[in-house]
Amino acid sequence: LLVRLTLVEGNDGATLGVRGSDGTLAWGCASTTYAGWNDAQLVNGVVHAIAGTESAREGPLKTHAHGVYAIRPRDGHQLWSYSFQAGSASQLAFDGDMLYVSAITDDGASSHSNLYAIHTSNGTLAWSESFSEMLGQPIIVGHYRIVVVTTTNGQELRAISESDGATLWSDP
Repeated sequence: LLVRLTLVEGNDGATLGVRGSDGTLAWGCASTTYAGWNDAQLVNGVVHAIAGTESAREGPLKTHAHGVYAIRPRDGHQLWSYSFQAGSASQLAFDGDMLYVSAITDDGASSHSNLYAIHTSNGTLAWSESFSEMLGQPIIVGHYRIVVVTTTNGQELRAISESDGATLWSDP
């Protein structure tokens, strides 16, 4: 089974399960709650997807709901979901049985970021950390740390522990 992500404005965005043998649609997972799916990846036999209630193509966003979903590729059945509030979210990053996503909130006068670590087996939150800086895409390095670019001008690297979200080092 081949899984494909289709990004469409409005409520038409859908994650599709397409049969690899003949290209026919096996299932579709669309949402009337979310404006579109921002990322979908097949990891360890499960489709993991993230969506927001407002389209990411409309520029800077006010805080709104986001959902991370685990979907069984065989039939499109939702295994679990995790929801959070943010202005925008990164693509998903994976290591072992953990999923990582960074989220930026900019409410005018102040902005901050959160980094979420979610168990891929059941969608429960392992930990989350809040940062006064803007976080970029999480990058997994060496199975024990996450490296992200921080600050709005991208001038700092920060290593974060996968186990608890603690900052290991930052440069400069």
